[in-house]
Formats: sequence, C-alpha cells, structure tokens
Amino acid sequence: MQELEKELSHRIKYVVSLSKEIPWYVRKYKELGIDPDEIKNPKDLLKAYEKGLYTTSADLPELVSPYKVFRQWFLTSGTSSRRRGELPKGKPIAMTIDDRERNKRACRIGYEKFIKRGDKILNCFPYSPGISGEASVHGLEDFEINVLHVGPQVLSDTEQFLRWYSVFKPNVVFGLMASIYQLPLKLKDQNVEPSSLNLEKFMIGGQPSSLEERKIVSKDFGNALVYDWYASTESLGPMACEIEPFSDEYEVVLPEVLLSVVRGNEILSEGEKGNTLITNLYKVGEKPHMVLINYLFSDDVVRCDEVEEERYATLISEIENAFINLGGSKLTLREIKSVRAKLEEGPYKGVLSREPPFVRNYRDEKTRKDIAIIRIESTKTLEDSEKNKIAELIRKKIYEINYPVLEQVEKVKSSELYIEITNPRELYKGYEKYLTPGKPLELLKI
Repeated sequence: MQELEKELSHRIKYVVSLSKEIPWYVRKYKELGIDPDEIKNPKDLLKAYEKGLYTTSADLPELVSPYKVFRQWFLTSGTSSRRRGELPKGKPIAMTIDDRERNKRACRIGYEKFIKRGDKILNCFPYSPGISGEASVHGLEDFEINVLHVGPQVLSDTEQFLRWYSVFKPNVVFGLMASIYQLPLKLKDQNVEPSSLNLEKFMIGGQPSSLEERKIVSKDFGNALVYDWYASTESLGPMACEIEPFSDEYEVVLPEVLLSVVRGNEILSEGEKGNTLITNLYKVGEKPHMVLINYLFSDDVVRCDEVEEERYATLISEIENAFINLGGSKLTLREIKSVRAKLEEGPYKGVLSREPPFVRNYRDEKTRKDIAIIRIESTKTLEDSEKNKIAELIRKKIYEINYPVLEQVEKVKSSELYIEITNPRELYKGYEKYLTPGKPLELLKI
C-alpha cells in the first residue's frame, strides 16, 4: 500500500503541474485561493474539491492540453434525445498515444482477472466515434490472445453472429448487455442451443444492467462467467471492474484513476451512496489529450464500499448512471430491469420480451408533477386485462424495493407513474423519431 500511495502522490503532483498550463485551471486556482503546488497527495486533491475545485462536462472543451501530438477523436454519450438524421450531440474527446498507454494499463487490471492465454474474443462493442470498441481492443494488446472486432450489429443479427462464430470460434464475447441479453433467445429461434457454443466468458459495459440479468445470461450459456465494467469516455477507459462475476463489487483501477464518492462538497465514507468523482492520473512525462481533475459525474450514483485513509475509494458497488426523478425520489433503470428479469424468469417466462425497458420521464408544466412512463414489451399480443395484470404486478414489485417512489406517487401524489405493456415491436411506438443507431433508447427525459 505504501508503494501505491507513493505512486499516487507522484502522479497527482504531475497532473497538477500539467494543469498550470491550462488557462481554465489557472483561473480557477486564483478564484478559489488554491496554491496548486500545495496539492501533493489524494487528501490534498480532495480538500481542493471541498473548496470548489472540480470539473463537469460543460468544462471539457477548456481542459484540452496544449501539446502538438497525435490525437484520435471520439464522442461522449449524448444521443438519447437525438432525432434521426441529426449529428450526434456528444462532446468530442480524444486520446493521445499516452492516453492509449494509460487505458491499456487500466484495462489490464480487469482483464487479468479473467482473460487467459489463447482466448479468442469476439468484440461487439461499438466502433468510433464511440470509444468502447477501440479502447477495449487497445487494452488487450499485451495479452497472448486473438481478437475479432465486429461491432454491435452482429449481436442483433443472429445469422451474421453465427457466420462470424463459425469463422472465428470465439470463447469470449464483449458487448452491450441489452444485445447479449437477447442473444440466447435469438439463437433458440434459429434452433441453436446457446450452451452448445461453448462461450465461456462475457464482458459487458456501457449501460446499466441488473445482477439478475447477468445471472440469466450465465444460465442461458451453460454457466458462463459475466463480468461488468464501469467505464466512460471522459475517463478514456475503465474506472472500475467487477472483481468476481455476479459480485456487483467493483475494484477501482488504481493508480490510473483516483475515484471518490461525493454528495455535494462532502467526501463520503464506506456504506454511503453518492456521485462519482474522478481524476485521470498519468505517469510523469506522459502527454494527455486533456487534464481531468476532480471530474464530477453528476448523473452517476454509486455506493462506496471501501475507502483508504486518504479518502479515495478502492471498491464500489450498486453503480447506476440512469434514473427517473419522481418528486425527488429516484427510480433507477437497474431496479426496473431487475423487476422485469425476475418476472421474465418466473411467472411470465416467454411472455415478457428481453428488449430493454423504455422510460420517458418529464415534468408536466400544467400540474407541475413529475411523470414517468415505463414501457415493457411482450413477446406476443396480449388481452388488455392481461397487460393490466402484469403492469400492476410490476408496480407492486417496484414499490416493494423503492418505498420513496411509493410515497411520492401514492401518498404525497407529487408524481405519476404509468406502466405500459406493449405489443411486440411497439415498444417505441410514437417515439420512432428519437431512435438512432447504437445503444437502444432506454431513457428519454423530455
């Protein structure tokens, strides 16, 4: 641990020295009365956060380093409310060669837990301008394995998937959970038993998934291992990796990133839930695309499971980066997916589709109430009475696991929650203009 603390201090002092070349930080240090030369370790960095030194997505364009080096560009997520035909609304982010090296080191921490010599990996993460496909491939470069990067559309087209499978014979698949979750059913539709493919391991990331969904995928593929990663474009790679499949416990990729859990300007302790705060750390001499110090993920909520004396986290869990607001109470997509998965494996097996739930959340200007509409697709056309029965059961299960939502909707009546069971292929009926290639549309906040 002493070696880690020493390395963290070296890297923190280095990135702070880089920040003195960027006008935004120079201005911020002066405004807050912070001497950057006094920031020498994690505790100093977090004290600076408490004084107001942090960055957000709005600041990203001003955090770019001045170095004249190679940069490969990507886009952050920002497509959930984009109309068909429009350009993506994500913010541009780039990687330098040194960013790639840092990403490789961060990925290695997770890969060493499950990637073995001789593995054959079918990588179904998106291509550029999304970062996940290329970053996950870069991270594998030091392993004695074979990789075929085919993109996300392969998991949606069963014939194409089987074609690539027959050519490459993978034993590992990387991809978005929404597509991997549906893959077993699509294979069975082609009279292919998923467990016969001998897919031993899956790595997922890029969108919320419930523990129940991951266990169902494992069962479908003959007890395959499923590892979840917590990553972002802003961190230029993983921030934490699930240390054991189905543990829902994630190890922070130290010393490549410093991560703390915060609420307001308070650094939280073990057992508490709050927002993610990260600083990207580099080895002395590396030239990053941007200097990201105390970057706040205001839409991400995680639980802090293990904290060092320096107040940074080493283990986190219960990661959620998509939630619905109902009168101040929060209902997460993970909770909705968990309820759906339990019903899909129980009384409504074969009745509820594995398409991700679609949720619209907005404020009604006339009533000033928060409104949430949850849509879950069925696999066949149902009578209205059966749809209503399923919807009410989902509502009951949501209330059982989230009392604040029950209180706001049923008692305070500050909000309204609608649950709709749709016919097959009608999940997005009326919202087709918001559909775009890439990740499925899960949450629309308009």
